[in-house]
Amino acid sequence: MVGAIRRRGLRGVGLLGNTARVGGGLDQQELRPLGIECVLPDAVMQQKVMRGIAAVKAGDVALGQRCLLEAYQARREQGAESVILGCTELRLALEAHAKAHPETACDSIAELAQARVQWEQAPPVSELA
Repeated sequence: MVGAIRRRGLRGVGLLGNTARVGGGLDQQELRPLGIECVLPDAVMQQKVMRGIAAVKAGDVALGQRCLLEAYQARREQGAESVILGCTELRLALEAHAKAHPETACDSIAELAQARVQWEQAPPVSELA
Protein backbone atom coordinates (compact mmCIF):
# COMPACT_ATOMS: atom_id res chain seq x y z
CA MET A 1 0.00 0.00 0.00
CA VAL A 2 2.79 2.41 0.84
CA GLY A 3 4.14 2.27 -2.71
CA ALA A 4 0.73 2.99 -4.22
CA ILE A 5 0.16 5.87 -1.83
CA ARG A 6 3.57 7.37 -2.60
CA ARG A 7 3.09 6.97 -6.38
CA ARG A 8 -0.15 8.89 -6.11
CA GLY A 9 1.51 11.66 -4.09
CA LEU A 10 -1.01 11.43 -1.26
CA ARG A 11 -0.30 13.32 1.98
CA GLY A 12 -3.28 12.07 3.99
CA VAL A 13 -5.11 8.76 3.79
CA GLY A 14 -7.93 7.24 5.76
CA LEU A 15 -7.74 3.67 6.97
CA LEU A 16 -10.67 1.30 7.14
CA GLY A 17 -10.28 -2.31 8.16
CA ASN A 18 -11.01 -4.72 10.95
CA THR A 19 -10.15 -3.64 14.48
CA ALA A 20 -6.92 -5.65 14.50
CA ARG A 21 -5.63 -3.88 11.39
CA VAL A 22 -6.65 -0.40 12.47
CA GLY A 23 -5.45 -0.89 16.05
CA GLY A 24 -2.27 -2.75 15.09
CA GLY A 25 -0.57 0.41 13.89
CA LEU A 26 1.39 -1.16 11.03
CA ASP A 27 -0.04 1.14 8.36
CA GLN A 28 0.54 4.20 10.54
CA GLN A 29 4.09 3.06 11.33
CA GLU A 30 4.90 2.76 7.62
CA LEU A 31 3.25 6.03 6.58
CA ARG A 32 4.31 8.38 9.38
CA PRO A 33 8.05 8.55 8.47
CA LEU A 34 7.03 9.52 4.94
CA GLY A 35 5.02 12.47 6.23
CA ILE A 36 1.72 10.84 5.31
CA GLU A 37 -1.08 11.30 7.82
CA CYS A 38 -3.25 8.27 8.53
CA VAL A 39 -6.82 9.24 9.48
CA LEU A 40 -8.39 6.56 11.68
CA PRO A 41 -11.99 5.96 12.72
CA ASP A 42 -12.92 6.70 16.32
CA ALA A 43 -14.21 3.88 18.54
CA VAL A 44 -17.87 4.43 17.61
CA MET A 45 -17.13 4.52 13.89
CA GLN A 46 -14.88 1.46 14.19
CA GLN A 47 -17.84 -0.42 15.66
CA LYS A 48 -19.84 0.60 12.59
CA VAL A 49 -17.01 -0.66 10.36
CA MET A 50 -17.06 -4.01 12.16
CA ARG A 51 -20.85 -4.15 11.82
CA GLY A 52 -20.46 -3.53 8.09
CA ILE A 53 -17.78 -6.21 7.77
CA ALA A 54 -19.94 -8.70 9.68
CA ALA A 55 -22.94 -7.87 7.50
CA VAL A 56 -20.98 -8.55 4.31
CA LYS A 57 -19.71 -11.85 5.74
CA ALA A 58 -23.31 -12.79 6.58
CA GLY A 59 -24.43 -12.00 3.04
CA ASP A 60 -26.17 -8.71 3.80
CA VAL A 61 -24.11 -6.62 1.40
CA ALA A 62 -26.66 -3.77 1.41
CA LEU A 63 -26.27 -3.24 5.16
CA GLY A 64 -22.52 -3.59 4.79
CA GLN A 65 -22.50 -0.95 2.07
CA ARG A 66 -24.46 1.50 4.22
CA CYS A 67 -22.21 1.07 7.25
CA LEU A 68 -18.94 1.08 5.33
CA LEU A 69 -19.82 3.94 2.99
CA GLU A 70 -20.63 6.07 6.03
CA ALA A 71 -17.22 5.26 7.53
CA TYR A 72 -15.53 5.90 4.18
CA GLN A 73 -17.21 9.29 3.79
CA ALA A 74 -16.32 10.22 7.37
CA ARG A 75 -12.61 9.62 6.64
CA ARG A 76 -12.88 11.85 3.57
CA GLU A 77 -14.62 14.56 5.62
CA GLN A 78 -11.75 14.35 8.13
CA GLY A 79 -9.32 15.29 5.38
CA ALA A 80 -8.24 11.98 3.88
CA GLU A 81 -7.46 12.40 0.18
CA SER A 82 -8.04 8.69 -0.32
CA VAL A 83 -9.13 5.79 1.89
CA ILE A 84 -7.35 2.46 2.27
CA LEU A 85 -9.85 -0.38 1.89
CA GLY A 86 -8.01 -2.65 4.28
CA CYS A 87 -9.93 -5.92 4.09
CA THR A 88 -11.79 -8.08 1.61
CA GLU A 89 -15.25 -7.18 2.88
CA LEU A 90 -14.59 -3.48 2.33
CA ARG A 91 -13.66 -4.16 -1.26
CA LEU A 92 -16.84 -6.19 -1.78
CA ALA A 93 -19.10 -3.58 -0.22
CA LEU A 94 -17.48 -0.50 -1.75
CA GLU A 95 -16.38 -1.85 -5.12
CA ALA A 96 -18.85 0.19 -7.20
CA HIS A 97 -18.00 3.38 -5.33
CA ALA A 98 -14.26 2.74 -5.57
CA LYS A 99 -14.52 2.10 -9.33
CA ALA A 100 -16.56 5.26 -9.82
CA HIS A 101 -14.09 7.32 -7.76
CA PRO A 102 -10.73 5.51 -8.01
CA GLU A 103 -8.79 8.55 -6.84
CA THR A 104 -10.48 8.34 -3.44
CA ALA A 105 -9.88 4.64 -2.72
CA CYS A 106 -6.75 2.55 -2.20
CA ASP A 107 -7.79 -1.07 -2.61
CA SER A 108 -5.32 -3.18 -0.62
CA ILE A 109 -6.50 -6.41 -2.27
CA ALA A 110 -5.96 -5.00 -5.77
CA GLU A 111 -2.53 -3.68 -4.77
CA LEU A 112 -1.55 -7.06 -3.35
CA ALA A 113 -2.69 -8.82 -6.52
CA GLN A 114 -0.77 -6.37 -8.71
CA ALA A 115 2.39 -6.80 -6.61
CA ARG A 116 2.06 -10.58 -6.86
CA VAL A 117 1.79 -10.43 -10.66
CA GLN A 118 4.85 -8.17 -10.85
CA TRP A 119 6.77 -10.53 -8.58
CA GLU A 120 5.85 -13.51 -10.76
CA GLN A 121 6.95 -11.68 -13.90
CA ALA A 122 10.30 -10.59 -12.45
CA PRO A 123 13.39 -12.59 -13.38
CA PRO A 124 14.51 -15.17 -10.82
CA VAL A 125 17.06 -13.91 -8.32
CA SER A 126 19.69 -16.27 -9.78
CA GLU A 127 19.37 -14.43 -13.12
CA LEU A 128 20.08 -11.09 -11.45
CA ALA A 129 23.51 -12.12 -10.15
